[in-house]
Amino acid sequence: MFRAYRTRLYGLYEEAMLMHLFISRSTQARRGLRRVIPVFFSAGALLLFCLIINVVSEQSLAGQKESLERALRQSAVRTYALTGAYPESLDELLSIGHITYSPEHFLVEYVPTGSNLFPSIFVFLRENHEP
Repeated sequence: MFRAYRTRLYGLYEEAMLMHLFISRSTQARRGLRRVIPVFFSAGALLLFCLIINVVSEQSLAGQKESLERALRQSAVRTYALTGAYPESLDELLSIGHITYSPEHFLVEYVPTGSNLFPSIFVFLRENHEP
């Protein structure tokens, strides 16, 4: 019984191999494309997803930069309104305004020009940051 099963199975294998010989090259190419196209589509979708994440991350950091600069300027004006003088250092401005920021993402330049003149406040986005 095992021998008959093995003979029948071998016959089916030979038949399948012979059928494979008579398939045209264009049919073989279409079958190959059917296997490859989903791989390329998946890779393209993954690449598109990564690009979208990168753009959204950069826009988020740009918004945080503008928000930090606005908060620093408002805190300096508020301090001047309450005390009659602008803060003398960035540390004083941050402590009075209760402002925190990420030094690894942003570089803040605070240059006081006098007790009654508005200081120069610049916020720069660091290029070597890791989002």
